[in-house]
Amino acid sequence: FPTRRSSDLAGFKTGQVAKPGAIVVWYGPGYNLAYGHVGIVMSVDAKAGTMVVKDMNYAGLWKVTTRVEKIKNKNIIGFIYNEKK
Repeated sequence: FPTRRSSDLAGFKTGQVAKPGAIVVWYGPGYNLAYGHVGIVMSVDAKAGTMVVKDMNYAGLWKVTTRVEKIKNKNIIGFIYNEKK
């Protein structure tokens, strides 16, 4: 997936753990199959298994949304952290 590969090449850490401030990367049905979809993790409730994400174009073109998303969403392929390797 281009976003994750680009972040790896740029030297940013990636992983499978939701953390506030991380970029969440989705890919699969319902998302642009050429690019996928990204958002910012605003907060995480590990006990509930959810996170609050902020993204754009999820609910319509040019619309910014803040929503609760399940951490175990099968279309999440990983996270990009604001940390260099």
